[in-house]
Amino acid sequence: MISKRLELVASFVSQGAILLDVGSDHAYLPIELVERGQIK
Repeated sequence: MISKRLELVASFVSQGAILLDVGSDHAYLPIELVERGQIK
């Protein structure tokens, strides 16, 4: 589970998007999005 702040950011990421993680809190955001199948 990620914070409400990162959940809000995740809502802006399109399905299949390419994501560059620079300073999003210990890579919690990309890890969550990969687990959801939202990014590769």
